[in-house]
Amino acid sequence: MSRTYDHVIIGAGMMGAAAARHLAMMAPGARNLLIGPAEPAIPAHHTGPFASHYDAGRITRGIDPDPDWARLAQRSMARYGDIAAAGGVAFHHPVGAMLPVRTAATASLRAPPPRHMPAASRAGSCAAGI
Repeated sequence: MSRTYDHVIIGAGMMGAAAARHLAMMAPGARNLLIGPAEPAIPAHHTGPFASHYDAGRITRGIDPDPDWARLAQRSMARYGDIAAAGGVAFHHPVGAMLPVRTAATASLRAPPPRHMPAASRAGSCAAGI
């Protein structure tokens, strides 16, 4: 028996799943096939890696010296709530950041970040002096 698909996505990890979701939204009637192992029913009991396994500790950086990357990251993070609601998985837990500074060469890190960075980041950074 042969099956025909409009799109075949190889890899069910983070990028493959995102591509499959995007295709499903952009072409609702299309027949899409996502190839890859499923995530375990009970992740805590699973002993091997799976798609979310390596992404569990990902750090999302909204501060970047390049204003284009900073804006792109901030736009992406602004969508996290919608993505979590649509998927039913709370995957983002913001915790803040601290920038230790210890030499004159890195003293510029103590200066307020450029205006294109988020307001919370412009509030100031920590100079730990370590």
